[in-house]
Amino acid sequence: MSRRGVTALACLAALVALACDGAGSASPRPSGSPPPGTPAVLTALGDSITTGFGSCLVLMSCERNSWSTGTGLRVESHYRRLRERNPALRGENRAAPGARAAALAGQ
Repeated sequence: MSRRGVTALACLAALVALACDGAGSASPRPSGSPPPGTPAVLTALGDSITTGFGSCLVLMSCERNSWSTGTGLRVESHYRRLRERNPALRGENRAAPGARAAALAGQ
């Protein structure tokens, strides 16, 4: 498999893993530490969709509305959902409008 294919497959696997919530308990953990396997850092790669382009009523990136790392009150992003499990989670959005799959490794 080509390097481009491996990168695309790894990104797809990461997105699927983030979308799955698992069958764990809904009650909070008493120790204050995040559940095992909870990420400490979330980094988003992608194009204008990942940057929230055009979602703030202007044609430019609006990362607070990103489905991946957004912190806006009306966005239920991956970042916000994962922060419920680990308040110390750090998020970073390295997406770029107009980016192509070939640019993922460089992001």
